Amino acid sequence: MISDDQISIPDKNSQLPAINRDQGFFQKRILRFIDKDLLASQNLRIIAYCGSKPIGRTLHHVLDQLEIESILLNSYNLSKKSLSTYSKTFSELSQAVRQFNANIGIWFDSTGERVYFFDEKGNYVRNDLLVTLFTSDLIKDKKPITCIVTESTTNVISDLVTQVNGRVIRVPVNNGALLLKLRTTRADFVASDNGLYIFPIYAKHANPILTTLKLTEIIARTTKSLSKLIATLPKPVHFYKNILVEEQIFENFGDIIKNNLSAYFSNVILIESPIGMKIYFGRENGWIDITPCRNRNVLRLYAESNHTSFIADSFASLEDLLYESSLEKLSNFNEILENSLIPSGELIE
Repeated sequence: MISDDQISIPDKNSQLPAINRDQGFFQKRILRFIDKDLLASQNLRIIAYCGSKPIGRTLHHVLDQLEIESILLNSYNLSKKSLSTYSKTFSELSQAVRQFNANIGIWFDSTGERVYFFDEKGNYVRNDLLVTLFTSDLIKDKKPITCIVTESTTNVISDLVTQVNGRVIRVPVNNGALLLKLRTTRADFVASDNGLYIFPIYAKHANPILTTLKLTEIIARTTKSLSKLIATLPKPVHFYKNILVEEQIFENFGDIIKNNLSAYFSNVILIESPIGMKIYFGRENGWIDITPCRNRNVLRLYAESNHTSFIADSFASLEDLLYESSLEKLSNFNEILENSLIPSGELIE
């Protein structure tokens, strides 16, 4: 953690307020909890979509004070949309990150609680990788920490926290359970599988602007790009498979999977996010993350599990689900980019 002489550590009466309560006070307060000189010295550039009015109105003021160049791509008027519509928005953000040579791209949802990140290459950074990165940063001083996460969160978190004799508390897969546990437990970091991050020492609620600045601090302090930071993270047992599908299936994959999941899997939890979804099979069998890659109509299946055969069968079931649900049967429909399971912990390019 950053030392007390660099940052004012707040007491319970001086934490960050919610962004939508007092934006002026929030803008002043948040600057106490980050390394202003470090961020101002790095010539950083951020591209952001702001789906929340309070964030859209506040973000550029905060970044201006930190001398971080920012480009906001919309007028923060996003409403509820389908996964396919969100995917187009993410694609535009990814392209803008590359076009303007930004350090990171950020997508803030309309609730003002969740945030999703892209690296400097325009690649979407999965939640499990970000949780691992934040945890790795928190343990760098070798002090015990406590993390509260959903039970579906990557197992690598437990391995990291054990190294410093800390503890990981896992709760059921819903944000309500996280917040309830936080009320009765002192923690250093709280995270879910759908873009919610909490740093309780600064705020007892999700604050996506704070999360953005904490990630930016890591980039500035290490002088490494986000993609390089991700590449050096510890790797659990991972598998991936890329599937090329017809555009009609690609545009509706979220509804197709959600509506037909019970016919192929039992006793699973579906965790949705604007960019994709995660299927959780329980602590024993792990999970599969499904992320769209718009420029090739590819669905990327990425899994964490200790059971290779289970994941192989589950990948095959997902392919069957998608193909059987197709409205049109074409002879070349099921062209597969990757025909074998590849153990890997690398960020998929």
